[in-house]
Amino acid sequence: MTTAFLVFVVFATVVDKQSRHVDLKVTLPTPFAPLAIGLTCLVGALASGPFTGGAMNPARVLGPAIWFWNFRNIWVYLLATMIGGVSGAVIFDNLFLQHQPPESDAAVV
Repeated sequence: MTTAFLVFVVFATVVDKQSRHVDLKVTLPTPFAPLAIGLTCLVGALASGPFTGGAMNPARVLGPAIWFWNFRNIWVYLLATMIGGVSGAVIFDNLFLQHQPPESDAAVV
């Protein structure tokens, strides 16, 4: 769940064209994107920390597992983070990005 929320926030603040600067010719991410992504990581780690260790990233799971040489139930953490990331992207794509027209190649410089 926390990985899905994190990917959803990244898509909402960085990928979505409607949340970008309209008056500029260059499309930039919203100015609050780093703050929103950081707060999502903080809340996700604090909320899931007591239950799962706050792992929202497969690298965050693999690092301590390799260091302590403890691979018990690691497949759950790896599979859950990958499924969570894909589900967050699919949910945002189906709910918000399908209503936007595709970018033309001439507009991309």
